[in-house]
Amino acid sequence: MPPGGGYGPGFAGPPPKKRTGLWVGLGAGGLGVLALAALLVTGFVAPGFFLSGDDPDEIAESFATAVNDRDLEATRAVMCTDSSYAQRKEIDQQLIDDSASNDEHISVTGPAETSDDGATVPIALESDVAADPDTGASSVNLRLVLVDEDGWCIDDMVTADPAGTPDDGPADDVPGGDAPGGDTNVEADEEGMAAIEEFVDAINDGDDGAAVDMLCDDAADVIEDAIERAVADDATISGSEPDMALEDWISVNLAGSRGGRDAEGNLMVAGDSGSWCVSSFGLF
Repeated sequence: MPPGGGYGPGFAGPPPKKRTGLWVGLGAGGLGVLALAALLVTGFVAPGFFLSGDDPDEIAESFATAVNDRDLEATRAVMCTDSSYAQRKEIDQQLIDDSASNDEHISVTGPAETSDDGATVPIALESDVAADPDTGASSVNLRLVLVDEDGWCIDDMVTADPAGTPDDGPADDVPGGDAPGGDTNVEADEEGMAAIEEFVDAINDGDDGAAVDMLCDDAADVIEDAIERAVADDATISGSEPDMALEDWISVNLAGSRGGRDAEGNLMVAGDSGSWCVSSFGLF
């Protein structure tokens, strides 16, 4: 299998100059993540010294400070042990180095909004490359998703619309739209879409072995467990809506069910010389 890109779970995504650093692990987005986060909470422990007694605003500020200081351990300390973000992209020194090379900086832009399921905190991500590959803008509005398990921790970082509220879904004009620079969104490759359909069929058939066999080499260690847990939860995928495409990379948003509950997520495939592999999968 060809290796996936740097957008690993795992989101293997666009070429590094387009999306590296923190962007590579972004969730497909929205407050819907909060209602689904409970599926991931079991087994969470307070992962670091920042957590006990803190509120979500303090955790968000600690996260921003840690990222801006390029402090790997402090960044990990405010993340949930089995966070949704880390299931897509390992929080390691490479992520920190990529973030530094892109001169990424995070700022908290508003107070936390809490609910029975958790909290979200609006943030802005600025970069010296296109922080938002859809618009070419140097900054983008995001949301931190937090859960409270004997202390607040960050479960995910998801996209938000320009008003700072979570996005309801992909834009109507992608893939295939007129993106800045002309190459951010192209018509999705037919073989890539066929690979997506094959993977979806494997999940729906409960065939985790077939799904795992489709993983990109550099994504297998992270995504294999996510696939096995999804199949164990009787996950089914009823819809896959294209989100973004490059010549050798396709992202689709997923809808379906897991454990008897509605679920949503994201699937990404990467291609090399006509051979496509799965670089990211999550259904929550």
